[in-house]
Amino acid sequence: MKVLKKGKPREWSVKVKCTGFGNKRYDCCGAELEVAKEDIYLTYSEHYWGETDIHYTITCPECGKETDIPDSKIPYCFKGTFPSKTDWLKARKGG
Repeated sequence: MKVLKKGKPREWSVKVKCTGFGNKRYDCCGAELEVAKEDIYLTYSEHYWGETDIHYTITCPECGKETDIPDSKIPYCFKGTFPSKTDWLKARKGG
């Protein structure tokens, strides 16, 4: 195989609007954000019957509110690779 023109690996990102979706927040700023893989962490909600739902969540850099990203916007190959919120916060603070 012959390379005709070298390319650059493209990093994955998704466009998300700060809405508070999934977090019962209605006072979000509405900022339009380009979210990279390292901006996403997992949050959980537990039901009284014992089931736990996993959510892909971001914190808006403008207003600080959380918004959940719909599962359909997360590539299958990334599912299972995101840290918990606690681990994400530790990594952001440097350990």
